Amino acid sequence: MATNTTESRQKSLSVFNIGLRYLILAILAAIGSIAAIQLFTDGFWQLGIMIVVITVFFVIIFIRPDAEPLRWLSPGLALFLVFVLFPLVSTIAFAFTNYGTTNGLTKPQVIRQFEQRRYAAEGSLSYTYTMFQNAAGDIALWLVPDGEGDALFVSEGENLSFQSDAIEYDDSGIPVEIGDYVALNRADTARTLQQVSDDATFGEGEHAVQLSRARFGVASELSQRYTYDEEQDALIDNQMGATYVADDSVGFFINPENAEERIPVGYQVVIGFRNFERFLTSPALRGPLVSILVWNFTFAILSVLFAFVLGLIVALTFSENTWLNKFLKLGFILPWTIPNVITILIWNGLWNPLDGAYSKLISDIAQFFGANPGVGWPPIYNDATWARVALLVTNTWFAFPYFMLICSGALKSIPSDLYEAAMIDGANVWQRFRSMTLPLLLLTVGPLLIGSFATNFNSFQVIYLFNKGGPPIVGVSTPAGHTDLLISYVYKLSFGGGGGQQEFGYAAAITIIIFLLLAAITAYNLRFMNIWEETGENV
Repeated sequence: MATNTTESRQKSLSVFNIGLRYLILAILAAIGSIAAIQLFTDGFWQLGIMIVVITVFFVIIFIRPDAEPLRWLSPGLALFLVFVLFPLVSTIAFAFTNYGTTNGLTKPQVIRQFEQRRYAAEGSLSYTYTMFQNAAGDIALWLVPDGEGDALFVSEGENLSFQSDAIEYDDSGIPVEIGDYVALNRADTARTLQQVSDDATFGEGEHAVQLSRARFGVASELSQRYTYDEEQDALIDNQMGATYVADDSVGFFINPENAEERIPVGYQVVIGFRNFERFLTSPALRGPLVSILVWNFTFAILSVLFAFVLGLIVALTFSENTWLNKFLKLGFILPWTIPNVITILIWNGLWNPLDGAYSKLISDIAQFFGANPGVGWPPIYNDATWARVALLVTNTWFAFPYFMLICSGALKSIPSDLYEAAMIDGANVWQRFRSMTLPLLLLTVGPLLIGSFATNFNSFQVIYLFNKGGPPIVGVSTPAGHTDLLISYVYKLSFGGGGGQQEFGYAAAITIIIFLLLAAITAYNLRFMNIWEETGENV
């Protein structure tokens, strides 16, 4: 009897668990479907697809019994899709669009935004308003027409009723209270006005009003300025009597009678490979781009080389396991622990040609050898060579502690028996280092050198904070500097336009080009990994 009761209870719990699971899945599917439909409606098809994929994925793994292992991985996979895969897909998608400051919205969003705009049509009434607010924070207006007419009491989207004989008025004829609404003074009205959106409409019907931002205390009956005509695919300006037809080739509503007249806010459209063509055929390619690429490779290679060599020298010098060496190594690690933003600004001051410590030291050395450099020497910010030298020294300072730690660990992993055998064979210090230490060290550090090269190749922070890529290259049509890397140059091309114009689609296209370039370099460098492995095996 007890067994049957236990089995019945277990079945009931099983049915309850299954029902609860399907209920949660149904709610999840409903939320995902609604979100995806809204995103597709607004034109955000990339995010909409991602939501659909995540929703379907969760539904499948929680329905199919054989997918139970994936349930434990589902949170991580969902985060991977949202925070890793989605940005990558979006970047690739944006590269083929005109996405930017003036084309940041989708077409439905632009249409909705302009349909909300209002204007004071001829013959519309104007009111002087007094703002009221109740305990819940709801806002209402007491409207007194400028001409003849009765006063109105309205809230956002509706007319409110009141009994005039039950209202207490002040000396100027304005109600003190209306129901649970209390009149606000001028200062409170100004503060509360900041909470009211620009397109907020008070009252209802054709006599609804909006607040004037230019004239404090004035509200007017406003008419819809723009109307969207689906047949023409156009926005009609009811105030000016103009028609702006959508041109999906550029993503703007354009006046067909005057192609240069357009609505200033555009929308996103797919423009194919136009961003790539623009970059590859622009004056930038024939101008400073080659010089920038050469410096970019030079900077990345020399930064890795200097940091690795200096880190290796420090690791070899202080390889003995003594308390003094440990203390000195700790001091060498300090540059790596300080945030780069702070350190770059400090180094910027040290290199200041007027009163920087390092510039003063170099000037004193030049004077010692009989030179007369003068004030403001060396010209760190005006001379390309000096600027590049300063950047390489500064960047080496940032990176060498990392390689010191890596090399210290790698050197300890090399068996001492190898060195003892080499010494017995008569190998000197240089021969042991060249034939044993360095090959075995590169076997461990090699992948890190490749990764460090890729990091330095895109070292935007150092370049931009130190001197913003300066000094500028004279005689070119683009904002390029002698110390610009490709990434900082792209930033100037994409986000440095006049008027605050930012071209995200163009930037995404160039980012893909940089990625392909780095991928090719990394693939080429990885070929040497096999050589290092073979060398390590033969040691």
